[in-house]
Amino acid sequence: MKVCALLFPLLTACLPSLAVQSQSLADIAKDERKRRKRQQAPSRVYTNEDLSKYGSQFELNSKELRQSAKVEKPHPDADIIASSLEQEYLWSARFIEPRARLQEAQKRQKMLGERLQDLTGGCGPDTYYDSFYFFHTNRLLGQTKKELAAAEQGLEQLGEQLRKSGNPASWESSQLGLQFLTEETHQPEPAKARDEKYWKERLSVIDKRYNAILAPLEVELFELVNRRPPRPSENATIKGGLGACVPRFVVEISAHIKALRQEQEREKTALVEEARREGALPGWFR
Repeated sequence: MKVCALLFPLLTACLPSLAVQSQSLADIAKDERKRRKRQQAPSRVYTNEDLSKYGSQFELNSKELRQSAKVEKPHPDADIIASSLEQEYLWSARFIEPRARLQEAQKRQKMLGERLQDLTGGCGPDTYYDSFYFFHTNRLLGQTKKELAAAEQGLEQLGEQLRKSGNPASWESSQLGLQFLTEETHQPEPAKARDEKYWKERLSVIDKRYNAILAPLEVELFELVNRRPPRPSENATIKGGLGACVPRFVVEISAHIKALRQEQEREKTALVEEARREGALPGWFR
């Protein structure tokens, strides 16, 4: 979002010259953020954990932030610009999670609708799919429609709060909060000793990332193949075949799981090779 929209919300029909001015103000705000980062005085750092609260406890104290920074010849309007950007950032961050839930529900609803279409064809001449697939898909579709309605309602309520606050409605679609989260996520890690513990932790991160994606897929495939969900503590990995007459999406889930496992192993192998180039001992990875 252009910074001129933050400072002059009534001037929606700005003259072309204002485009140049907004770029200038954006540069000022950027310089101001850099200047504050260089200050010696301690200041509060807001993390992803703070963003996850999305409540009143998450509100920034602009006065506290300004007092924590030592003046270093800032632009005369730097505080006004920075304060406006802070408010936009907060509202933008509050919309990130609800919007992600809505997009995920929309994507899943579309996918389940396509599954139902696939089920109408059967798996051959005069051969029809097991009715379990219809019941299973319709049940998931019903759950997804509820999730979609809840997500839409949540976003509508949040949008109403933004309108009542008197701030620009365009902040609802601002990417400023996402931009800050991305910058924070890509901050370089502090230097660590690259010993056995370091490399094992790196391998563990790969496993956790892939397993978080694979676990729900394997549970779903287990239920589709065995016509029941896995029991508590039961291994959900499918080791045998999928069956003689299964819908296309069952085959696709199985193939996706296999591809993810292969990618996981490739990443781990590449990491082990990197570790060995840097002096790691072979025994560390047994």
